[in-house]
Amino acid sequence: MNRQDRAKVVGMVLGDGYIRTASAADKLAGRRIAAQISFSHSIKQREYAACKVAELNEIFGGKATLREKKYDYVHMCHAAKSNPYFKILKGMMYKDGKKHITRQVLDMLSPEGIAFWFMDDGSYRINRASDGRVTSLSLIISTYCSKEEVDEIIAYFKREHSITFKPAYCKRTTLWYVRGNTAESKKFAALISKYIVPSMRYKLACIKSLDSQECQTPNKICSKCYYVQHRKAA
Repeated sequence: MNRQDRAKVVGMVLGDGYIRTASAADKLAGRRIAAQISFSHSIKQREYAACKVAELNEIFGGKATLREKKYDYVHMCHAAKSNPYFKILKGMMYKDGKKHITRQVLDMLSPEGIAFWFMDDGSYRINRASDGRVTSLSLIISTYCSKEEVDEIIAYFKREHSITFKPAYCKRTTLWYVRGNTAESKKFAALISKYIVPSMRYKLACIKSLDSQECQTPNKICSKCYYVQHRKAA
């Protein structure tokens, strides 16, 4: 496996992907379970899920498929892909059955791998003025991990991509995630934008909205087109 393919797989695992291998109970019962990655998405994200399946088939070969199922009123799609490599990856990324984020894992990423991570776990927040104008925005990666892991993530983006994220605490989960201010969010969007699949581009729509708004802001240099807009005389 080349570095680019490995980075994409790592990004999927950091996001919604779960790696399963044979447990001690499976082995005692004589059950042979191949190491596999599995993931689920709502039916609204079917195109994105299909993209992930296609990527995994391209990397590992075979014909994994996307399956749909209704759970009560929730329509989901899910897929799984088996390969011995996932056993190696689980040994690197899991401890005591839980996913952990380390510098070793982060250093395997690429912008495309980060894009998969963001498409899985990314979101945004917008602050608006009373007249509806966007005053600031923040891109978020919902890592939901320990403070030590978040600090490692922040150090990685600063070191490798000159992007400054800040730690944020979630009271509901008592875990941490990362977020960027307006300027840093724009830099992050520029890093991953070309790898975002069409159906997931809504997660970066706030950037486009802000740029469009700035193009109409009087007496200001537009960050998108660098044209100075002037207010018309009354």
